[in-house]
Amino acid sequence: GWFTDLDVSGTLSGSGQHLTDLELDRGLVLYMPMSVGAKDYSGNGNDGTVNGATYNSTGGYNGFGAFVFDVSGNRIDVGNDSILNLDSLTISIWVKSNGNQIYWAGLVWKEKSYRFGVNPNDEKPFLELFTENGSKYQYLTNALPQDEWVFLSGTYNSLESNLTVYL
Repeated sequence: GWFTDLDVSGTLSGSGQHLTDLELDRGLVLYMPMSVGAKDYSGNGNDGTVNGATYNSTGGYNGFGAFVFDVSGNRIDVGNDSILNLDSLTISIWVKSNGNQIYWAGLVWKEKSYRFGVNPNDEKPFLELFTENGSKYQYLTNALPQDEWVFLSGTYNSLESNLTVYL
């Protein structure tokens, strides 16, 4: 599978900052357009370290670059900076399935916090939130279309304790 244009945004506990359409830079903690590799353009320095994924400079939904994840363990590691510990969040990503998703179930993963990905058994996107009482999941009812770029987004609203996945 391929993916490009990773965005992670949200609110920090007690910050009072909420992301709106007019304040895109106020909640953005990671913006990786992947048109020049795994660089974070949010200004927060969460540049990624590429582990095994192959960069294609003419790939992607817009032809400006994408990474190909084709074997187990391929990933882009953005570290564990505390700015990525969010109470509410939105994760957005462009993906293209080639029918071989068993290796990229976790597209975006913050250890012991949240995971956004695709179930390798039925190719349905999901958002998982890790809590003190276990995990909370939300699956999309539709599987990813094959060989087509799609925009996935997952949100968690801490005020309503609500997880949502969009395709």
